[in-house]
Amino acid sequence: MPAPSNPLRQQTLEAIQTKLRAINGNPTYFSTVKSTSVVLDPGVNMFTVPSTELPFFIVEPTPEGSKFYMPAMRMQHRFQVVITARNDAPGGTSTSRKMETWERLIADIEVAMTRDVTLGGIAADVRLTEATPGFDLNAQASTIIVVQPLNVLLVREYGKPWNS
Repeated sequence: MPAPSNPLRQQTLEAIQTKLRAINGNPTYFSTVKSTSVVLDPGVNMFTVPSTELPFFIVEPTPEGSKFYMPAMRMQHRFQVVITARNDAPGGTSTSRKMETWERLIADIEVAMTRDVTLGGIAADVRLTEATPGFDLNAQASTIIVVQPLNVLLVREYGKPWNS
């Protein structure tokens, strides 16, 4: 018997990573993302990432979620993933530049994540919830942080987290 594939949760994180790496500028996106600028390691300190690597994204699961068990060994597994993104506002620290950078990051994430809400058939659904801004309008820094939660729904066979 062959070894099972990666668990669906891991496949989900990797699919989100792939979608963010596909952000490639005009005409669809505001930014262009380097493939090395999207990581699954929550231990990375995004404040020390060089500006040449921006925008930068960390994709990680949270402990939020639930499981609903159905007949015939089926289950609905809902869990939350958080995308934390960093970019620097171009042209300084003005409030309008910071807000514009934040809104553009949010827009790029939304477009990337909604092109296929099944993540290539891995998930039954992926939904963006309200993003949290992470910048100080009064600070003299141009760093912008976005925290974008995603709600993921997997429908799979109970006892087979890889669903093969």
